[in-house]
Amino acid sequence: MNKLAILQLDTNFKRITGDICCKKTFLRNVNIIKINNASVSDIISKDQNEQHYINFKNQILLRKEDVITTSCGFTYNWQSTLNKLTKSDVITSSLCCLDEKRKVYNDDEILIFTFDEEILGF
Repeated sequence: MNKLAILQLDTNFKRITGDICCKKTFLRNVNIIKINNASVSDIISKDQNEQHYINFKNQILLRKEDVITTSCGFTYNWQSTLNKLTKSDVITSSLCCLDEKRKVYNDDEILIFTFDEEILGF
């Protein structure tokens, strides 16, 4: 069984090596699961009653991999809730390590590219 599952937004652009949703990025097999109809503009909502959240939640409930991650930083807002659904480790976004990075770097040394700064809240 693969050790890593990546829940991917419903995107169709070419993924290059280094991108989390490019299988060539990894030395071992990974499961990349596209969440139908999930786009960045849909995911930015923090409402856990919306279908986009429910689709991610349902996939997490099905996964058996050791680690589950996503291709969208906005799922960071769902980190604690999604992590409670499974025995797997859920790391929704690299933003999960931001507090640790802030212990080493000043905020003006950290650059975050985002679709919607206000909703992300950093």
